[in-house]
Amino acid sequence: MMVGLSPIAETLPLIYDNPPIKKIGGAMNHKNMSDNYSRYSIQVSLVNTAALHMRPAAVLVKIASNFESDVIIEYNGMKASCKSLLEIIMLGIRYMANFTVSAVGKDAQNAIKAVKDFFDKLLNDKTYEDAVHDGKA
Repeated sequence: MMVGLSPIAETLPLIYDNPPIKKIGGAMNHKNMSDNYSRYSIQVSLVNTAALHMRPAAVLVKIASNFESDVIIEYNGMKASCKSLLEIIMLGIRYMANFTVSAVGKDAQNAIKAVKDFFDKLLNDKTYEDAVHDGKA
């Protein structure tokens, strides 16, 4: 199945409804996971023609890779690791997309907070291109 990618837009702002971080009960079935691992998630809504293309996805990978926890993005019934640029791009997250980002592991709360901070900056505080260019979340 081929997934089309949306074109890169100029500096259009994105909209993010800034939902709270939500703790989800129990741990996912995953290798090396015990019951004391936590799972947190956030809902993200993108309103931009550029969607989640290569540059912001690369920043997301950089952020997620700083944590031991698994950070997963779920969109349109598919899941991908936020530590894999190729997996994120293959999701084909487009304009007006709603998706969930979850973190599972010992440092899940810190991981999801860092991801949330990235989307807050990317979608609220600056233009799209400025936030990605900074490379900081």
